[in-house]
Amino acid sequence: APRSTEALSALAALESARGDAAAALVALEKARALAPDSVPVLTQFTVAAMRANKPRAAVDATGVLVKLQPTEPEFLYLYGAALLQSGNMRAAESALQRYTEQRPEDSRGCLALGLALAGQHERFDAARAQLEHCLRLDPANVEAKYQLALAFRSQGEAAKAVGLLEEVIAASPAHADALRDLGALYAQTGEGARAREVLERAVALNPQDAETHFQLSRLYNRLAENVLAARHLEQFQKLKSQRERAPEP
Repeated sequence: APRSTEALSALAALESARGDAAAALVALEKARALAPDSVPVLTQFTVAAMRANKPRAAVDATGVLVKLQPTEPEFLYLYGAALLQSGNMRAAESALQRYTEQRPEDSRGCLALGLALAGQHERFDAARAQLEHCLRLDPANVEAKYQLALAFRSQGEAAKAVGLLEEVIAASPAHADALRDLGALYAQTGEGARAREVLERAVALNPQDAETHFQLSRLYNRLAENVLAARHLEQFQKLKSQRERAPEP
């Protein structure tokens, strides 16, 4: 049944379940061509596009969803999330503001709006207030706490950032980004031994993160461990070069 949207949708679900987001997206592109206004297909396509790091495709699909059902809050959230992933922070803020007005207690939408605000330099104060609101809604929201720590760090409030990052890691020991950022702050404040411990944990969890290698290279230089410093600097440059050569999504 090559023209069955149901079969293509099922195939996409199977591809997604085994971790092949690109193959799922191919099947759903065929389904969209057959049924361009199908809400279930557009919704599934949006999620697959974001997983495959194709935010422009996700924005296009969610734009159609919002036009088809402008009062459905879930589609507003997906539209805002796709805009956020694409880097269009102002449009994401607008969509997510409308979503949170309809669902003010939803911590997921609260966090997404905080991220959209944090992505605009002139909106840092609003971002901080929004993320603090997210934590009042859900004190266990690890990602909101992590993003609030980054907001404090960006404004030079290192002690508050360190405290929040330590809480994030206590709740989520495998949060590699939080470990990396905490290690960088430890190094910045002269706590070399603690910096080394958390940065080495971070690189073990995510060896493909260029920034972690960069922070380790800086730290090892300070500790006069030149061989390790050179090794991590080389890995940083390699990963950075690969990222710069990668095609735009």
